[in-house]
Amino acid sequence: MPSNRTKTPHDIGAFVEFLRQLIDEGFEFTVIGGMAVSSYARLLGDEVLSVDLDIYVTTATLAELLDWAPYHDIRVVKRPQPRNIPVAFLEVAAKE
Repeated sequence: MPSNRTKTPHDIGAFVEFLRQLIDEGFEFTVIGGMAVSSYARLLGDEVLSVDLDIYVTTATLAELLDWAPYHDIRVVKRPQPRNIPVAFLEVAAKE
């Protein structure tokens, strides 16, 4: 569940460290949503900001990621609920 704090827009660069961690751990994922647009815009020399990072992973990868996250200073805010599309919210400190 999103927090009530004011959300600061970022470009994809704010999440590079987190994405590098995922890659280094061998997690397969795809960046989707606003940050995917931001990455494409960056290639074109433009800037698009978003307040969060959306990634798509398989259900099996999501389970592994949720087990891994707390050991890497990543807070699991919401876990997937039974009978729903598996969605989780993680809180990662973005770099300014």
